Amino acid sequence: MAAEEQKDDFKMEDLTDVNKTMSLVVKYLSFVENMSPFKLGQIAEMITKINKDAGEAVAPYFAGGQVVFLLLFVAYFVVSVVALAVDADAMSCPCASESWIWLYALLVISIITFLGFIIFVVQWVLNLINVQIPDSALSLPSPLAMTTFAVLGIILWAGMSEKCDDFYASNHGMLLTVFHIMVIVMSIASVVGLSTFVGQIITDISSYWNQFSSQYLPIGEKKDEDKA
Repeated sequence: MAAEEQKDDFKMEDLTDVNKTMSLVVKYLSFVENMSPFKLGQIAEMITKINKDAGEAVAPYFAGGQVVFLLLFVAYFVVSVVALAVDADAMSCPCASESWIWLYALLVISIITFLGFIIFVVQWVLNLINVQIPDSALSLPSPLAMTTFAVLGIILWAGMSEKCDDFYASNHGMLLTVFHIMVIVMSIASVVGLSTFVGQIITDISSYWNQFSSQYLPIGEKKDEDKA
């Protein structure tokens, strides 16, 4: 019976339903999204908790956006790794002591990706043992790391001398471009991530308050709240 129930989880006719199709896309791409700087899935889940109808209405658009962002992330990841390999000489170039953009790129691509993988593993284990924790508990590490890298990248970018900028542009153009993209991505992703975290905190507090009021408030007070 269990095997039959598992088989029924996915049906070909589900593909004709846009919402179900997008739900499947989100489900099977969640692993990659955890390693991506932009996590649209978290925003979609937060909207659904605030208003279920609104969440269902925007779900297909967010799922489509997830696919686009994840494809861009894969391209960004591949190009970054290639740049690190091709421009490995930049690690020990004369300007490396002043503006160590090769090391910065290595730290961003490795730490952010590894952190996302760790968060995915933790989520998987929690689901396996059927333990639920607030969404915000696992949402904070990534934006904090990205904020740190955003600030560090801006400092490196602003502090780079014109001489070193010309040197990197002439000898390590691909690495310099990847560095600029990383700083911009980290800056935007940190703002989006922290905003999402704040929204999740507010949603969690509201959810806990609703649970508390439904269990402990007197019936008269509940009715007064409903009328208000």
